[in-house]
Amino acid sequence: MSKKTILELLVLILCLTYLSQAAPVRTPDNHPDTINPTKTPTGEILQAYSPDEYCSGKWQGPLSGYMDSWFGGNEYYAIYQDPTELGCTDTYPFQVTKIIWPIYTDQVISIEVKPIIYSLAGTPECPRPGDIIYEGPLMTFENLEAGGQYIFMDLEEPVCVYEPYFAGFYFSGQESNLNIYVDDGMIVAPRECAAYNDYGYGWRDLVAQENFEWNMCLWSEGYNSLENDCADSCSWQYPGDVNSDDTIDEDDITCLTDYLYRDGAAPEPLANGDADGDCRINKADAYAIYDHINSAGILAECTCVHPETSCCYDKTGNADCSWEEEPDISDITRLIDFLYIMHWPLCCPAEADVDGSGGSPDISDITFLIAHLYIDHRELPYCPDYTPSTGEINGHTDCKTVLQPGEKAITETCVEYQYANGLLFLKHINAELNCCPVFTANITIENYIITIEEIDSLDNGGCDCICLFDIDYEITALPPGEYAISFIEPYLRPGEEKLEFTVNLVTTPSGSYCVPRF
Repeated sequence: MSKKTILELLVLILCLTYLSQAAPVRTPDNHPDTINPTKTPTGEILQAYSPDEYCSGKWQGPLSGYMDSWFGGNEYYAIYQDPTELGCTDTYPFQVTKIIWPIYTDQVISIEVKPIIYSLAGTPECPRPGDIIYEGPLMTFENLEAGGQYIFMDLEEPVCVYEPYFAGFYFSGQESNLNIYVDDGMIVAPRECAAYNDYGYGWRDLVAQENFEWNMCLWSEGYNSLENDCADSCSWQYPGDVNSDDTIDEDDITCLTDYLYRDGAAPEPLANGDADGDCRINKADAYAIYDHINSAGILAECTCVHPETSCCYDKTGNADCSWEEEPDISDITRLIDFLYIMHWPLCCPAEADVDGSGGSPDISDITFLIAHLYIDHRELPYCPDYTPSTGEINGHTDCKTVLQPGEKAITETCVEYQYANGLLFLKHINAELNCCPVFTANITIENYIITIEEIDSLDNGGCDCICLFDIDYEITALPPGEYAISFIEPYLRPGEEKLEFTVNLVTTPSGSYCVPRF
């Protein structure tokens, strides 16, 4: 081994040793769970506001004590917030103004934190923090005296939310003398799916996964709809009425395409252009309006206030922005004209960036489109801001019932579904697989058809029996609409009905479907 290699190994060992000492890996097992006597927090006395003006998100009971030395630094905390459950009237849209965090320390310390507001993810029955709606700057609180006190994190700008949310913060640094306040667990029983901590391993439920016997105390405050200036997310919108003439007709399609491709005026309000309710304004909304006019298609009733806008729809290649999305020879002609003849501006540069290189359209885009249409039929890339729908297994039960060869112990198999905000949750009840399965499935989403092929993988050797399981699936980035959902089951017997059905996720966002088994 050369001297250089030995030196490099020594440097690597020293770096790893330093990192292991500077930032030890924390696990649930090394979190202490000592509850210490209460010391009432000191600090600002909150004004007694009327529920018609100001609302608190504090659903926990009285501060009862603190978890000794819980905080390890460089981690995130979040708490579920729905001021409506606390008696706030006319809650949404709600304007969050501050996050309040009671702490206890046994000596003078300084800390750095930043407030964060999250949307909801997970399931309605068990939400978890989702996307970041707001993230404030890092705030320094210096020379905090020993004892209990409140940390008030005022948001730089009030944040408008239109449904329950998570309020939280990021805690920077290492501080062993900082302790987390909890309530007494009496007025409010410890709640799962409400308080979370992420110290580098994803969001963990403090009650269900970290075994807290009490509720963490952390909450937000703000103004309800009677006292804030948040735009109403519903009452002022008429999705599909792009030109705001109180009628949905072909003129709205024209106005929408003019806005997307010809520098036409934006819908007023902008969300009127989000006809399909997916919080994006693109060609899909023109299709939704067309379906509504010609075949009584259902438009969204209420959308997000600030939808994103994109002239590029699905995949690239539609350089001439024709109504028919699939590229053809006319798109090649349009690119040649733009580059070498008339140089007229493109209606949508992102569509003309056929190869997805990110630069201005050039000869490589023409070459790519020719290859796609006539040579190797290569796949076109998705638009830059397009998120294709994807699906995965996100949970399952253990074996519920063991079936011997040829035995049937069920009368039906079912699918329960729930859809919200682009997320579709499916539960296949009584799925038949080998007793020792490797849970896997092929999931395809294309042309409003969702196909789930459950695979009886025996990569681990398998067992000589069949079991019944409940399997959970999650489909993400799924636009609203009518879908055909089909399950391909490995042990479907001749004569048994396939598990497939059609559902309109706009009109019926939750429900179940069953087929008999014999």
